[in-house]
Amino acid sequence: MINFRRTLLLIATPLVIGSVGLVSVNRATAQADINVKQEQTEKMGGRKHKRPDFAAAASELGVTEDALKTALGVPETRPENGERPPRPDFEAAANELGVTEEALKQALGVPRRQRPDFEAAATQLGITEATLKTALGLPETRPENGERPPRPDFEAAANQLSITEAELKAALGIPEGGFQRGQQQSNQ
Repeated sequence: MINFRRTLLLIATPLVIGSVGLVSVNRATAQADINVKQEQTEKMGGRKHKRPDFAAAASELGVTEDALKTALGVPETRPENGERPPRPDFEAAANELGVTEEALKQALGVPRRQRPDFEAAATQLGITEATLKTALGLPETRPENGERPPRPDFEAAANQLSITEAELKAALGIPEGGFQRGQQQSNQ
């Protein structure tokens, strides 16, 4: 009987030590994953992307949540395959709800960011506003149905205008490294 207990103890001891070791390694790996996710969040401006609180916004605006979502064109279900929903037309939604566009954006927590002053940038660069917008590939009119215009290719635009990309971005008031989520353009 004593030999059986010793044998059992000899077998169980390494199993217990191994189990404790695996738990420790698993905790360290999990903590490393959490640290990586926190670093990625910090690199993205320190904020996680979250949906607006439609219920709170609707209450603040004095409308129903359904009316708010309908006016904004918010789909019933999230798009699949990583597709982004169309950008809401805040002006049309505000008109439909009988509120100002500024009040709607404020209730939804949409950060205010001014658009670049293309006229001032063009003057600074010694070109026309139309030439600047064409080089940036900006459409003449705003896209319909909340579609997003293509992102400007600053490098190609700078080459087309025979200036450096840094000069182009400086004229447009875009900080080095671009805007971070929630960052506002300062008036110059």
